[in-house]
Amino acid sequence: MKTLLLTLVVCSFAASPAVAQVNLSGTWQIEYHDKNGKEVDYPMVSLLQTGERLEGVFGNKHWKVEGAVSGSRVRFSFHPPQRPDITVRYEGNLEAANQIRGTMASEVQSGTFTAVRKP
Repeated sequence: MKTLLLTLVVCSFAASPAVAQVNLSGTWQIEYHDKNGKEVDYPMVSLLQTGERLEGVFGNKHWKVEGAVSGSRVRFSFHPPQRPDITVRYEGNLEAANQIRGTMASEVQSGTFTAVRKP
């Protein structure tokens, strides 16, 4: 039993750096579900990663996005130009080289999302 536990711990540490080294630059299709389960949306975000820094554009209005990557943690946010008092924040985990899963929150809405990198 101890051997199995040690093997699982070693494997989990060995797998983590591979995901953390993935560059997130590219276009990502987001599937968003609000916390009430009433709204589903499918926006796109294009990201450019430089070191741990993320920048890019969100949606078809090309709203400026800024964020960061730390290990497998990914976060980015933007201010809709028509509502500069609102900050929309996406925070999640890189679950695979081409998938991020997490939460979205703003002053007016919140929910969960999955983002998949487009080929």
